[in-house]
Amino acid sequence: MITAPLFAESAHHGPDMNSLIASVINFIILVGILVYYGRKPIKEMLKSRKESIETEVNRSKIEKERVEAELTEVNEKISRMDDEIIAFKELSKNNLENRKELLIKTNNSTIENLNKNLEVQELNAVESLKIELQKEMTQKAIVIAEKKIKELLAKDKMAEVKLLKQFKIS
Repeated sequence: MITAPLFAESAHHGPDMNSLIASVINFIILVGILVYYGRKPIKEMLKSRKESIETEVNRSKIEKERVEAELTEVNEKISRMDDEIIAFKELSKNNLENRKELLIKTNNSTIENLNKNLEVQELNAVESLKIELQKEMTQKAIVIAEKKIKELLAKDKMAEVKLLKQFKIS
């Protein structure tokens, strides 16, 4: 290679033409060598870089599509959850209403049964009191009848004989 200062000192204080031409030729040769020997590796490097970028872009597109699909799925799940929450609330409300109705029916049935039992107990108590009253009245009637019979017998001795004949008691 030719090495000459770009601006060599000369008598007229300007660049030396020979030096300038030599520098330009050196530069062209250097660029030619770099192009000749560097074109293939640079081309391969650029091609490799391009492929790497394309691969990365494709991978990013695929990842973006996957994430968008997941986002859509999550949004659908959220939408379904809203629907499920509404359905759950409605089901809970219906279950509570049904439970309430069942409890009311059960309570009404229990109240009815209690009322029937009370009526039966009242009737039994009334019947029991009637029987007790009849027994008591019968006993009092017997006591009164015995008193009257004794009084009659005490007044009339003949009545005792008549009475004994009537009932055939000896």
